[in-house]
Amino acid sequence: MSLDQLQKIRERRMEKQLSELQAKREAMQQAEAQLAQAYQNLEQFHNQRLNQQESMFQTMLGQATSAQALQDYHSRLESLTAEEEQLRAAIPSAQQRVEEAKQQFLTAKKEANALAMKNEKTKEIVDIQSKNDNTAAQAQESMQD
Repeated sequence: MSLDQLQKIRERRMEKQLSELQAKREAMQQAEAQLAQAYQNLEQFHNQRLNQQESMFQTMLGQATSAQALQDYHSRLESLTAEEEQLRAAIPSAQQRVEEAKQQFLTAKKEANALAMKNEKTKEIVDIQSKNDNTAAQAQESMQD
């Protein structure tokens, strides 16, 4: 295999690696956006929960309190707490996905850098060989003249 062929193969590999790197970057950004959304959902629900809790409490204050009303109030609070805990539980898994995506991106970036270095070395070798071939051809022409 000639150096030119090797150079073309390495350039194709580099293009493929760069597209993979872009895909990993997009996956990382998507995971970060999902994490931010999970935090935002939790914050929104927390505020909504506080408002509902306050509203329910005010409603209870304005009317005679029965055992059933207290039980309903308590079950609704438990329901809201469970829902908030589900949102909290989504955050660690989203953080884990971000870390995994970052790790995959960094690995792909390292591989792309290594390929780029090999590609540059091959280009330099091809350039040197080309210059040597041109010099040899000029020397040969000079000898024939």
